[in-house]
Amino acid sequence: MGPNMRTLYLCYLSVLEALTESQVIPYLAFLARRGIEVHLLTFEPNHRWNREAIAARGVALRASGIHLHTLSYHKRPSLPATAYDVLRGVFRGWRLVRAHGIQVVHARSHVPAADFSILLAKPCASLLAGCPTKIGESLASGLPLVLSTGVGDADQLVAEGVAAPVPALAAEHYRAAARWVAAVAGRPETGGRCRRVAERYFDLEAVGGSRYWALYRALAARS
Repeated sequence: MGPNMRTLYLCYLSVLEALTESQVIPYLAFLARRGIEVHLLTFEPNHRWNREAIAARGVALRASGIHLHTLSYHKRPSLPATAYDVLRGVFRGWRLVRAHGIQVVHARSHVPAADFSILLAKPCASLLAGCPTKIGESLASGLPLVLSTGVGDADQLVAEGVAAPVPALAAEHYRAAARWVAAVAGRPETGGRCRRVAERYFDLEAVGGSRYWALYRALAARS
């Protein structure tokens, strides 16, 4: 990395948390001193007494070359609130990437008991026949999906019960997806269902390879 590189760090903590101060900011300041444009997205509890402290911290970080962006942190109900926050963070991160020409995105923190995979994109013709590798990889790993509709096999995967649809990049759809994740992601049978669907749609031997082989045999028969 070097000058003109731009990075976004997603941190599911407050900028005022001790862990953020001790383990996140020093690392980002190190990058900023080496000419990298650093953006930090944090999640802040909605307490009035925090606002002035957060604003002051943002000014200090800016002086160190770190641009602070914040979202509200939602605490209850625990699992749906966390899933909703994650989806909002993905969308806000996507907007920051577009707005600032960010090339590297990385994150700290893990969403306990709510593992799932997200693939959001604005609908366009080029995605209708596409199927990003991430879909098959996530399902094979036992992870349910939050998917933009109109991406590859999204509609079939929603019907299979392993994906939540996001028809548009809007808050009401994020909330609906968060409720689905809260209801489905923690069930013990979800991982197995995801893996079975991955085998049915994406298995190399049974699906992809056999179809390619049938195509080649058909072409050979016509030649």
